[in-house]
Amino acid sequence: MWSPPRRSANAFALSAVGPNPTRGTAAALLSLPEAGEVTVAFFDALGRQVEREQRAMSAGSRRLGLPTGDLAPGAYVVRVEGPGGTATRRITVMR
Repeated sequence: MWSPPRRSANAFALSAVGPNPTRGTAAALLSLPEAGEVTVAFFDALGRQVEREQRAMSAGSRRLGLPTGDLAPGAYVVRVEGPGGTATRRITVMR
């Protein structure tokens, strides 16, 4: 399973994505210092944004589901932006 981000409870943090590689929905643990809008964007190997969504999230640590069912197989970078920070993680989608 995933280990929690190792930062202060009042800091923005994003754990590793798992499972990785994935065939469906992956997830990460996200810690937010305050409630607000979170933007999740997927970028392909050429740096093109291929998917983007915004979510309202409360403060604290939460499981962040990352649906990959609509993505073509390949390597991606997931960028999460929210109150207090931005983080990127790599993910591979398989079929």
